[in-house]
Amino acid sequence: MSNFHLFTDADRDACLPTIDFLLECAEVARNEGLLFLDEFVHEHDNYFLKFVMSMISDMNITLSSDAPDREEIKNIAANLINSQNYKGKKLLECLIIIEAILAIQAGSSHRILEMKLLAYLGEDYLKKRGFSHPTEDKPPVYSYFLVRLHTTVPEHSLQECKEFENTILNLCDDDLRQKILMETEQRWWAKALKGCGEAVAKKIENHLSRRLEHMISEDIQFMGEIDVSEILDAQNKILNVISRLAGKGDIPLNV
Repeated sequence: MSNFHLFTDADRDACLPTIDFLLECAEVARNEGLLFLDEFVHEHDNYFLKFVMSMISDMNITLSSDAPDREEIKNIAANLINSQNYKGKKLLECLIIIEAILAIQAGSSHRILEMKLLAYLGEDYLKKRGFSHPTEDKPPVYSYFLVRLHTTVPEHSLQECKEFENTILNLCDDDLRQKILMETEQRWWAKALKGCGEAVAKKIENHLSRRLEHMISEDIQFMGEIDVSEILDAQNKILNVISRLAGKGDIPLNV
């Protein structure tokens, strides 16, 4: 951590795409598993990322004593960084990758992972992504998008949005608060809610922490009009999580 003063704002900005890709990796691992993630990462052109991911895969698919454990993976990765004399953006990127892949392997939630990775960039980047105290005068989440509903969603897509609404409204409050909101991403809800009515928005708002309400509200406020395909895609991602939890017996699905 003592070397963090060596990183410039340009270095930090250059690492944002890497962080976004690693958050996408976390989503892949959650939905498809670590083995599929290994294949997903293999298509990336970052050797260090693929190298660390290969060690994680070895640890998860073999019981052999030859497979490295988490501490050994960190040491091996650190040795590679030192041997290549990485500096600036490359060094920062490698540190972020190690943190991310180990956190994904350990099952960290999306928001915790995002917080960990942005912390490498500094306070300003955390604040930009909503990791700050909400203001007291922030209006409810639904007030930003309600008036734009029918101008955003064309008539032929309203039925799909209605199916999403019905699913959410039929969920048990405890399941929504304790399981589904924990398994889904803030950005999905910001887009998904653009295609919903007040009843769904209020139900979601009632189960959000003040911080998460603040973040979703800001996302909705600043995204403006979005294509209906983005709304439906976000809703489908949430529905897929609900279906997965229902399939495992973690929640009842009475819709």
